[in-house]
Amino acid sequence: MDRPKHDGALTPRVKAVYELVNKCYPLLHGQPPEVVGAALADLLAIWLAGHVVLGDEKATEAARERRLAEHIISVRGLIPIEYKKRIEPTLKGRK
Repeated sequence: MDRPKHDGALTPRVKAVYELVNKCYPLLHGQPPEVVGAALADLLAIWLAGHVVLGDEKATEAARERRLAEHIISVRGLIPIEYKKRIEPTLKGRK
């Protein structure tokens, strides 16, 4: 399991995240970007659809919008980390 570069112990939730990412990455690695993007969009839609406020469509939509906005913030923060970890090493020696 890939660990972040710090000496702190991983919480059970963070450990579960790393384990899941490390299981999924090999399935996505090497696929065309449009296939990966479509698969991730479908998975994101499944995740967002699960955010339901029973009996309140407006609150459900608001909850989904909040979760999506929070998710985009997280994704943007992870881009430089994943670039350094997974993408940049593959670019060395390429022009």
